[in-house]
Amino acid sequence: HTEENCWKKHPEKKGKKKEAREENKVYSAISSQINSLDSWIIDSGASRHLTFDRGQIFDYRAFEKAESTSGITGQLDIFGEGKVNLRCIGNDDIVRTVTLSGVQYAPRASANLLLVFQLQEKGLDFRFPPGTGRALGIEWNKDSPISIFQGTIVSGAFRLHLEGVD
Repeated sequence: HTEENCWKKHPEKKGKKKEAREENKVYSAISSQINSLDSWIIDSGASRHLTFDRGQIFDYRAFEKAESTSGITGQLDIFGEGKVNLRCIGNDDIVRTVTLSGVQYAPRASANLLLVFQLQEKGLDFRFPPGTGRALGIEWNKDSPISIFQGTIVSGAFRLHLEGVD
């Protein structure tokens, strides 16, 4: 999601709505420069957390029938969902385990996506300080902010800082 293509800032770029019979799910495309099993992208435009790496998922629940959805790069089949633990590095350099729930498994996805909205629903606050090229996931503890994780812009997307990932 870029400012240049933001529908809120440029409503003329928004396509006409089609009547949908079921929930539309959208997944973003990410440059192959940051595509690896260990990389997670902080995404504000996707519908759900998403991974192409089944090995990261625990408490996995396979769907009876794959759900098809379209993303920017084409059709994706979602085969199930579960939880993923990420060892995130906050801006205080402390490593914290963040457990994502509702992570969908799509082996043909182009990247692992960490959805901003899904975490905001859990009470996490996101900050994208202007001019810094950084993103922060913040938890408020008795009015004191704690940086749970951070990300840095790589190839136009915010890449999550994780323990053991360059």
